[in-house]
Amino acid sequence: MNAGAGSGRGPAAPVPAVPVGAHTPGPVWNGLRRALTTAGHAVVYGVAGDRPSAEVLLAVARRLLPDRTRDRLAVARGPHRRPHLVDRVSGRPAPVDVNLSHTADLVVVGVARTGGPAGTAARIGVDVERVDRLVADRPSMLARFTDPVERRRLAAVPDATRTAAVSRLWTCKEAVAKADGRGLGLDLRTVVPEPGHDGRGEVAAVRGGARAAVTARLVAHPARPGERYWIATALLYDVDPRTGADRKETA
Repeated sequence: MNAGAGSGRGPAAPVPAVPVGAHTPGPVWNGLRRALTTAGHAVVYGVAGDRPSAEVLLAVARRLLPDRTRDRLAVARGPHRRPHLVDRVSGRPAPVDVNLSHTADLVVVGVARTGGPAGTAARIGVDVERVDRLVADRPSMLARFTDPVERRRLAAVPDATRTAAVSRLWTCKEAVAKADGRGLGLDLRTVVPEPGHDGRGEVAAVRGGARAAVTARLVAHPARPGERYWIATALLYDVDPRTGADRKETA
């Protein structure tokens, strides 16, 4: 069980993303497998290439899962075209949830264990965005994904750092929406991350009862350290990993 999950203090913050590439040594992957076991999830990022998203998801999942299952994985699509992994022999869902995000230069993959008891993360969402990307260049655009309280907070941020603050908030909301499964079909104005109990992340309510732990951290491009990105990870709790429905309602 994730630390803090189900404890009454709220879910624990997601773990940081780890850079990987073609020459990443075995000990790094071993550490990621341990994170998947102990923290319940792992997140990696690297330079974006030409491979389709499904191939990238499979490549990462195969590096993290046991030998007996990795070669039988296939990508399927659920509601809202959200990807998930299945055993292509039995047709059963894989014991992990996966999610992917990319820019023109960077790709991020999140993997989370599923099938745990109530209070453990069931679905993962990730998002990546350049820190200096102007997500909302007009007040009307900002109003499409923020509520009035968030807009007041952003208005108080100094001009020099406001673009980065808006970009960070956007990635957090996007990650939650992707964990939820509806993506941009979810009204992002209703996803309001608030500081979590441990001070290292935020918690947002989704679908009434479900909780999402979310945080965004700064990373540098592996090949161009001067370029910085937000990588946001959201862990959605107490939902069915395949449909996103509240597990307490469907039990």
